[in-house]
This record gives sequence, C-alpha cells and structure tokens, in this order.
Amino acid sequence: MAPVLGNVTRLMTRNIYRLIESRVSWDYTFKLSDQDVINELLFWKVHVSEINVKCLSDYKIPSVVMYSDASSFACGAYSCQLDEKKFHKMWSEDERERSSTWREMYAIKSCLDTFQYQLVGKVVKLFTDCLNCVHIIQTGSSKPVLHQLAMTIFSVCVKNSIYFVNDIQWIPRDHYSQADSLNLFHVGRWTEFHKEKDKSLKELLFKLPDIVLKSKAKNTVKKYNYAFRSWCKWCKNYDSVNIMPATDYHDSLYLIYLMQNECSSSKIEEVIYSIAWAHNIAGYNNPCASDLVKNVAEGAKRQLSRPCSKKEPITTEILTQLVKKFGSTDNLLDKRIVTMCLIGYAGFLRCSY
Repeated sequence: MAPVLGNVTRLMTRNIYRLIESRVSWDYTFKLSDQDVINELLFWKVHVSEINVKCLSDYKIPSVVMYSDASSFACGAYSCQLDEKKFHKMWSEDERERSSTWREMYAIKSCLDTFQYQLVGKVVKLFTDCLNCVHIIQTGSSKPVLHQLAMTIFSVCVKNSIYFVNDIQWIPRDHYSQADSLNLFHVGRWTEFHKEKDKSLKELLFKLPDIVLKSKAKNTVKKYNYAFRSWCKWCKNYDSVNIMPATDYHDSLYLIYLMQNECSSSKIEEVIYSIAWAHNIAGYNNPCASDLVKNVAEGAKRQLSRPCSKKEPITTEILTQLVKKFGSTDNLLDKRIVTMCLIGYAGFLRCSY
C-alpha cells in the first residue's frame, strides 16, 4: 500500500497494528473498544477510495516555504510568502519540562493551527532542525503524546487540503546559517522574481538562491550570516532604523556601537562585508561603499589597533649575568639552558649588531 498511498499507511495503522500484535493466538477475536483503533478504521472506510491513486509525476512546486524551531524557552515559525507573518509562543513551566522532540512537534502543530486558513489548498515546504519530528510526522510514534501530535498535524492538513511537498524536510543545525540566508531571497529584487507565473521558469527560480549562495565558500556564508544577524538584532532596538535598505548614517552608528563594546578591528571588517553582501544579494545599493562608512571604519580600526611591543635584543651583559648565576650551579638543566643561550648568541641570534 505504501508505494501508492504513501506514509499515511503507517501513520493511520499504528494503533491497529498494536492491537493485532497483542493477540494471544492466530484466530483470536478482538472486541473493539479502543477509540483510536476505531478512528483509524473509520478513516480507511471513508478515504481509502479517494487516496488510492498515484501520479507518476508527483512533484509539486511549493507556493509557501516555512521554517519552525523550538528552544527550551519558546518556539516560533516564519514564512516569507505569508506577508512575512510570524508565529511565536513562550513555554509554560510544564511545557519546558517536555522533551525537545515534543517541543519541536508542538511548534509545527501550532504553526499550522495559526496559519491554516492562509494555507488552504496550498503546497507547503516546511523545514525543521529536528530529525525525529520528520520521522514521527511521516510514520507516527509509539509514544502516545507524540503520536497524538502527529495525528493532529495530519488532521489539520487533511481538513484544509494542505499538501507537504516531499514531506517535511530536516535541516541539520550546522546548515541553519544557509536557511537564514534564504530570507534575503524574499526582499528587494526577489519580490518581483517570485511573481513569476510560468511553471518551468518558477522551477528554475527555486534553484537560483542555492547557486547564488555557492558564489562564496560555505564558511564565508556562515560568517556573513552571523554578522548580519547581529546587525538585524541591533536594528530592532530602534524604530527608525531599517535593516534593508540601510543608510550609511545608521551603518556608521552601528560601527561606533561595536567600537564602544571593544570589538576587534577584524569584526569591523566582517560587519562591513556582511552588510554589503546582503544588500548585493537583495539588489539594494551598498551603504558601506560611502565615504562616511569608510572613514568611520578606518577611524575605528585605528583606535582599536594595538601597538606592536618589540622585544629587546639580548646583550652580552645579560649573558654574563646568566653565566654568573647559573654557570656554577650543580643543576644540569640550568647549565644546559645557559649553554644553549651562549651557542645561539654566538651563532645567529645577535640581533643588536
């Protein structure tokens, strides 16, 4: 059944299978009293005919891309295609005590509950950093509380005709910097790109961000992402400051803010490069190219730079003192060190000459 019907065969037969495995003999007769088993049987009675079909070309281009995540304090979800609307929730004391898998599952469930009316009939691509969630949503779980969340997610999707293209996709944590970069591809010039109606061109469009990101090394993209997120976090403290397109005035103030926090001169360069990188991707003018930002950056690097402290060269007077102090000692280790200093000085370490 699975090759045609898909993962629903495992998700909607888990309780039936559990009941069958509990039999004491081959011909054992069950008395159906478990409501979960009854609900699964009713599901197949109603839906088996309509889902018993398989398209040879089953790939669908997603119209909505969503990202969800959960921590020990809160959870949230985001989609650029839904007018950049966000979902977030702080955990209660009881919810904080739950497993990380439960929190990630609940984040996906709450995200769909929040946006379900805007996702009616749409093809959705959902990304999460929890590999267990991907497996549980596809096949269910032996733990009742997790299986119930999977069933709720499935019910919301069936009720609103929400289709997950290629199921929910897992993003490893170390790849999340690339996921953060994807937000850059929904502002500026990209807002016009996403209005493309032609199906074949739109399929090529979804490959464009990956190609653009590969113009830089993977570690460079991660470093730029980190620096750009710091800029975004600072901007959110002020209503009058735009993240993009930014102004050279606000960029200069941000550099002064970093300088006051005693960051290194390399951090100043990293911030400038990251802001320029993000604006170039979005198609905005680079605010860091202005003379104002360049002058502030040079002034900051000069102020943050530390003078070189050159070591004084060794002299014959210093060697004489070493010989007088350690030359007549019975400690073989001290004599060896003094001998090495004398040989080195005589051979090639006379820097004062």
